[in-house]
Amino acid sequence: MKKLVAVLHPLIWAEADRWLASQHAAFALIEAVVLLESGAADRMDAIVTVQSDLELRRKRVVARGHPDPAMFDAIVRQQCTDDERIQQADYVIDNNGDLAHLRQSVVAVHRALTQRFHHVLQVDIATREGYKANS
Repeated sequence: MKKLVAVLHPLIWAEADRWLASQHAAFALIEAVVLLESGAADRMDAIVTVQSDLELRRKRVVARGHPDPAMFDAIVRQQCTDDERIQQADYVIDNNGDLAHLRQSVVAVHRALTQRFHHVLQVDIATREGYKANS
């Protein structure tokens, strides 16, 4: 697995860098299941994690048609713990409730990110340095 990661991650991040360079919003989101585990968190300006209880995640996975709990458990074992993820996150979206609760949590994090990054016109990928508007 480590060999595969060593080959794929540079290609994935090169594509992510190209994609980020084409974005014109105050911030852009990159979804990366193993961001923290891969050591790539330092590439990010902020970390957002979506959290829900393990049993709830298991029920949702089974409901989506993936009935193999052993596979679910194997995947979870490869990931960092919820506590580690929360500790490293700048923002946490709570996904333990219904869709309305999730929507409220997402809106709150979106507002926080918009406020935090509203001044950034673009980010230089090589230096990760933001350039402020009208400066």
